[in-house]
Amino acid sequence: MGCLKLTYNQAFETPLKVVYRTAAVEQKSVQGFLSVDPLADQRSWVSPYNFVQNNPLNRIDPDGRLDWVANREGEVYWDENATSQATTKTG
Repeated sequence: MGCLKLTYNQAFETPLKVVYRTAAVEQKSVQGFLSVDPLADQRSWVSPYNFVQNNPLNRIDPDGRLDWVANREGEVYWDENATSQATTKTG
């Protein structure tokens, strides 16, 4: 594959249909990530290959490690009590 240069929050696709991101590596034919979440041991209820705890509409995950939520005004903040969808506040 050669030398690949990655920049923050950018993705690109190779001829092998592998998408490289700064937080994870995704393969289009599998429709999932090839790299394990670095905090997978702390989230046993989801796949270790998940991204944003499988909820991309209500969560963001800038570096693949944090539980961030948005309030009613759309402001994103860290909530240490957001450990699952049941405990995550929705705006």
